[in-house]
Amino acid sequence: DPASAGPAPASAPATSAAAEQSWRPAPVPGSGVRLSPVQQAFIDAGAVQCGFCTPGLLVAADELIEQNARPSDADIREALSGNLCRCTGYETILDAVRLAAARTDAAGGEGPVRGEVV
Repeated sequence: DPASAGPAPASAPATSAAAEQSWRPAPVPGSGVRLSPVQQAFIDAGAVQCGFCTPGLLVAADELIEQNARPSDADIREALSGNLCRCTGYETILDAVRLAAARTDAAGGEGPVRGEVV
């Protein structure tokens, strides 16, 4: 049920983070917070370069995998279509989303999609 899945990503002009009661800051490496499978997959696949597009790509990939644990390449491309990356050429980004989906699926969909405090 999409309504029970929590708030969907929203464009910055449409809402403020402070207005979202469910808002949580993203994990910071070394802060005692475990990275989400999506964040770790982006690192492992080398999909992070300048970092400008990374937040939007992470949110889009996270939402996709929450909705579809086994996305096709077409699903991934559609989910990421609102994000522009000038550095990677998208192949490593697609690899990262595939990797995150595979890891999440292998874990039976269990575990945090978003980071958690350890």
